[in-house]
Amino acid sequence: MSSASPATTPETAHSARTAAKVFKRPRPPNEDKDHKRIKKNPVKPSPKPNDIYVTSRTNVRAYVARAVKLLEEMQEPYVTVHGLGKCIHKAVMVATSVERQSLGTLVLEVTTSTQRVVDELDYADEDLEPELDVRSSSAIHIKISRKPSTVTLERMLDQAARIKPGDEDEDKMDE
Repeated sequence: MSSASPATTPETAHSARTAAKVFKRPRPPNEDKDHKRIKKNPVKPSPKPNDIYVTSRTNVRAYVARAVKLLEEMQEPYVTVHGLGKCIHKAVMVATSVERQSLGTLVLEVTTSTQRVVDELDYADEDLEPELDVRSSSAIHIKISRKPSTVTLERMLDQAARIKPGDEDEDKMDE
């Protein structure tokens, strides 16, 4: 008895291999030579005052303090924490720490993306010129904002603090 599975012919095997090659990232022609990869900083859009770009060098507490300062002292409506590659974990730690300190008054909106990063390959052989290598890297963007009810409650408290105790009695007398 013959099985009902389709037979693999050399033509179909070849087309499957070429289709797989299409999705692979093309490598620089001299990558197999002895080289040093120089990672360049990714191109960022012009940063806004409420953007925080997480790097591997700065401490998490510094990012948390900056986010809290922007939200509370500077009265920014939201703060966006950006993390790229190995800093994604640190960006998540920053956002969750800020949320935990707020005691439930903040909301996190998370989006992910893929960004292209350009590296320079510098070869040990001086006859070869440096080449550029483009690769993809994962990124995360976490928007930290106040809950809508929290904003209105804070406004009401601010307005109540501005009213002097004697001012209420005068308003009632005018009516």
